[in-house]
Amino acid sequence: YISGASLEEAKSSPMLEQITKKGYEVLFFVDNLDEYMNLNEFDDFTLQSITKEGLDLNEGRAAKKYMEEKEEEFEDFTEWMKELLGSKVSKVVLSNRLEETPMVIVTTKYGATANMERITRGQTFNNGGQKSTKILELNFRHPVIISLKEKVAEDNESDSAKDLAQLMFDSALLQSGFTIEADAIGNFAGRIDRIARARLGVEADAEVEPLPEFPDDEEEDEEEDDEDDEDDEDLDDADLDEEEEE
Repeated sequence: YISGASLEEAKSSPMLEQITKKGYEVLFFVDNLDEYMNLNEFDDFTLQSITKEGLDLNEGRAAKKYMEEKEEEFEDFTEWMKELLGSKVSKVVLSNRLEETPMVIVTTKYGATANMERITRGQTFNNGGQKSTKILELNFRHPVIISLKEKVAEDNESDSAKDLAQLMFDSALLQSGFTIEADAIGNFAGRIDRIARARLGVEADAEVEPLPEFPDDEEEDEEEDDEDDEDDEDLDDADLDEEEEE
């Protein structure tokens, strides 16, 4: 099962990718009360949240061995990601639930889900609500993750690699039902700016083009009045010249 703020949000969740591909049926819990039921079984069916760690897809020994080999292969990269993200996540692991999405954020087995965090955040006098313990899951088969891993292997201090990894993490937060914290929005916007500059070939220190200086409206009005007065004087002089000639 999966809980969400709406049916549309639940249906579009990347958590469903491998689940539906393998033919499992998924219950959508979209009422706030559903989040508090904490169901483990229903009508003799065992239920599990697909947004929490430890997702069991009844995979055999060969699949488990394959995952162990990939975990060893990606060990340096997952450690690099954990060091980069710091306290934002409790750990970084490889995912068995993704197909098309490069990464998602899941929560600990007995902790609050992203939806529960959203519900409690909106409750009055809740001091910010419950906080989820987040786990970053990587789709190790995704071409972007593979390419980023290779880039980090070449230079683990690369600023562009760090920006891309952070940007992908922010995207994963939103796709997984979380929000970007208010104190992190400035950093998010800054990363977008740096990446856009790099892709467009704009120098990192290129400054915004300055605005021209415009006169105040009062000054413009005074200048117009002066011009009108000068025009009137010219007309008066012209009239006098004509009268003298007559």
